[in-house]
Amino acid sequence: MIYHPLAYDAASDGRRGRRKGGGKAVRVAYPWEGVKVSSSMYAHIRRNPRFAELVAKRTRFAGILAAIVLIVFYGFVLLVAFAPELIGKRLFEGSNLTFGILAGLLQFIFFWVLTLVYVRRANGEFDDINKELVKAAWKEEK
Repeated sequence: MIYHPLAYDAASDGRRGRRKGGGKAVRVAYPWEGVKVSSSMYAHIRRNPRFAELVAKRTRFAGILAAIVLIVFYGFVLLVAFAPELIGKRLFEGSNLTFGILAGLLQFIFFWVLTLVYVRRANGEFDDINKELVKAAWKEEK
């Protein structure tokens, strides 16, 4: 089932995530929804050059994000191992907060931001291409 994230029924106050009286999201129907996907539809999707483009884009994007995560995480581990004096240095005189604690906390924030970046791109560009592929396959199957 496909639900549009911004469509609400009358019980909703219209703001995302805030519903009065238990209002539910309104279902947005696509004409190809509920159609059993046949092997010919799968074949059509796999032959479509946009499918190869989608796979390449997703793979490249996921690889870049994975490399960034590994570099940041292991960079922090290497700093702890080879520069403990830097990690243990206080941020300012009389503070109990060190650069290591700050760097560790910033890693969590950074990883959440990377997750947000991935989700936005997956729900935007990648889903648009996916819908385009399914729609084209559905039209050919009709």
